[in-house]
Amino acid sequence: RSFWRLIFCLPIIVSSGLVLEVFKNDLTFQAGTSDATTIFQSTVLSQLLLDMGIGDSVINAVVTAVNNIVDILWMSGVQILLFITGLQSVSPMLYEVCDVEGATAWQKFWNVTFPLLTPYIMLNVVYTIIDISTATTNSVMKSINGYYRNVMYSRGSAESVGYFLMILVILGIAAAVMSKRTFYIDK
Repeated sequence: RSFWRLIFCLPIIVSSGLVLEVFKNDLTFQAGTSDATTIFQSTVLSQLLLDMGIGDSVINAVVTAVNNIVDILWMSGVQILLFITGLQSVSPMLYEVCDVEGATAWQKFWNVTFPLLTPYIMLNVVYTIIDISTATTNSVMKSINGYYRNVMYSRGSAESVGYFLMILVILGIAAAVMSKRTFYIDK
């Protein structure tokens, strides 16, 4: 269990400041690109598919799909850990009651597990919205950073405040929608 937690925490540890820069620079030097997915050297997959006689368009589609899956898993460490925490917080007594009542695994999931995970789902939605909105690859964040780099502080500040308010509205809508469907066992 601890091994898997470490594996899912690895992106968080690696993506911290200095470690990320060293890692990216090393990958850029080795692979000639700054994309994080070069860790898995998609050139090996491309060559394997090419040797099998598969066309370039199919190879590009497969490599893009694999790289996207890797990126999604790379960015999902916190969310996965939150779900693991949520699953561990479900009392085994609730499952024992379901067994006594003759519930199927499907019924256990929809009537016990899923409702008790809804607070964690809400937390993950909020975290993901904030994480995506503040990512350095986000075009709005690139624009804001560009203003600050070019010493255009007033435009950068105006765009930052506007973007913050937009994110706040989106978070408010998401929280309002999710809170209606969130089940708390203490209530």
